[in-house]
Amino acid sequence: MSIDIDKLRSFYLVGSLQSFAKAAEHLDLSRSGVSRHINALESLIGVRLLDRDTTNVKLTPAGKLFLKKTEKILQEYESGLRELNEIEQGYTKKISFFVTSSLLATSFFNDISDYLDKNPKLRLDLSSTEKMVDLNLREADVAIQPFVDNRSTNIIYKTLIRYQTFLYGTEKYFSKHGKPKTIEDLKNHKLVGYKESFANSYRDLNWHLYLSDTPSVPFIVIDSGLGTVRAIQSGVAIGPLSIEGAPYFEKNKEFIKLFPQHEGPPIELYYAYPAEHEHKEDLEEIFAFLHSRMNQKKAA
Repeated sequence: MSIDIDKLRSFYLVGSLQSFAKAAEHLDLSRSGVSRHINALESLIGVRLLDRDTTNVKLTPAGKLFLKKTEKILQEYESGLRELNEIEQGYTKKISFFVTSSLLATSFFNDISDYLDKNPKLRLDLSSTEKMVDLNLREADVAIQPFVDNRSTNIIYKTLIRYQTFLYGTEKYFSKHGKPKTIEDLKNHKLVGYKESFANSYRDLNWHLYLSDTPSVPFIVIDSGLGTVRAIQSGVAIGPLSIEGAPYFEKNKEFIKLFPQHEGPPIELYYAYPAEHEHKEDLEEIFAFLHSRMNQKKAA
């Protein structure tokens, strides 16, 4: 019996997330494509793995058992591929990361460059994302993200840095629309906000829309931290940024803090990896290096 690894991956995601839609989004497939994978897998092994109707998906008893086996198979598969690639490329070490697109586009390489200079045989495999990464799939060794997946008990989360957020604008914006003098003035200005699903994942990034007695309606809604930075930088809107993130773009003092007495909720950036890697020295070394570097900059 030969089973396609893509079908196993589809089953694992549907079973874990209990949603065809979420699995399809993660795999960048259509829902019908994921459904075909599941049907083909069930047909091949001759066992019903999922009970589903128009609104719900649940694992059958056999499905629960097979999900645990599938997780182990996927772990071994991904681990084997990484080891083969390392041998072929001549590197002694390779570590794969998922990093938020905002961090990857701003300070990540400045923060890690000295470590890479000291470890020339280390190869990095970097992917950017704004979504929660399921490390149980072993698609990466480490995820740097502001999410904690409470469903996973075998993932270690370490806090890299804690960001504080404030409201920012630019002279480009103020020259066109004026500068708000009071919180109530915000109702008459163009604000950038986050799509609710994105904002809730990041601990309510839409805090600035509720500063006045009457909630503000955002001029733009977006699901990208870097996109928000660019919208503010270009003078399109006013919006929230971290005090650590804004200085990266402040060579010409572009970003101007508004209402410093009003702070947004803190955002914690986590360094996450599977518990089975807890004693891997390279992962611990990189965490310690990044933690020290990022917090030194924050204190400066």
